Amino acid sequence: MRCLSAAMLLTTARAVSTAWWRSIGSPKHVCAPMVDQSELAFRELSRRYGAGLCYTPMLHAGLAAGDSGIQYLERQFTTRRGDWPLSAQFAGHDPAVVCKAAERTLALAGDCADNIVALDLNLGCPQQIARRGRYGAWLWERDADAAVGVVRALRTHFATDERVVTAKVRILPPGDENAVRETADRCLRLADAGASLICVHGRTREQNKQLSGAANWASIKAVREALAARDVVTIANGGIGDLQ
Repeated sequence: MRCLSAAMLLTTARAVSTAWWRSIGSPKHVCAPMVDQSELAFRELSRRYGAGLCYTPMLHAGLAAGDSGIQYLERQFTTRRGDWPLSAQFAGHDPAVVCKAAERTLALAGDCADNIVALDLNLGCPQQIARRGRYGAWLWERDADAAVGVVRALRTHFATDERVVTAKVRILPPGDENAVRETADRCLRLADAGASLICVHGRTREQNKQLSGAANWASIKAVREALAARDVVTIANGGIGDLQ
């Protein structure tokens, strides 16, 4: 059984006073999304041990929106009553494709679609497959305009008082003061496009696997302070080892 205190699994959240965040209980602990890992059974176990908000596994929008998309989603995503609040996370760069993937995911949830309180854009995946697919941290670094476009499209087509659009990002390389400032500026663009919550992983794309190193929480604080004026929730991610 996976250990719930695994590094980068549980994050602490600090939020400005938004009605949506309060409506889901202003969770202090959030179970971070993991590719091929954050399935229903694991989310239920995470909630039992204190997670107040969970994510689905990262859903590849291109696959979910493709000809075999329904079959792909049926393998990757299930939910049921009690699996609330839940954020559905997507990886992609094309607004139309990501929106189609989100539409299919909500349809698959059926009577439990209300479990999904957020549609999240993955802008943090550092893997080479994300480079080839134009998503994750590579999209965040190389085409912020596309990321903003996806957030804006999701906001336009799906956002309600009960369901918002969010994003998960990394600090831009090389992680110095100027890079943190640019990260904050890009996060403000996401907020202006309609993001109500931004999860900030306090590492750069290069800080991955054996090179991960410590998360820079000061950089997360800088982004949070910049976003406070936009009434946007900020979740701190990275280097969390326990619930305290």
